[in-house]
Amino acid sequence: MFGTKWESMNANNHNRDSTRIILDPPTFSPSQEMRTNYLASRKAEVEDLLDHARNGEWKPVMALANHVRGTGAMFGFENIGLAAENLVKAVQNGDAKSLEFMEKYAEAVNASYV
Repeated sequence: MFGTKWESMNANNHNRDSTRIILDPPTFSPSQEMRTNYLASRKAEVEDLLDHARNGEWKPVMALANHVRGTGAMFGFENIGLAAENLVKAVQNGDAKSLEFMEKYAEAVNASYV
């Protein structure tokens, strides 16, 4: 769980000692199974997302890309997270190359392995 540190400090410079607890934030370390499932989910979504992108339906693409740009690195797939971030930026800016960025995202997902 959380790591703790105990620290004694002089409160308000009145020569009174008080103690405070400092909690270390938890770290997330996904298991091999979690990483495998995460990547399998991304790979299963790629064809549907490509279809949406080719039809100019960017809302479902954006929903997933926003999720993946925040979670890719957490599961050890920095390349997928970066590709998703580039896709989000392209779509938000109305970039004519948004489909190209979607295809690069698909390539990053398909080239990844656990």
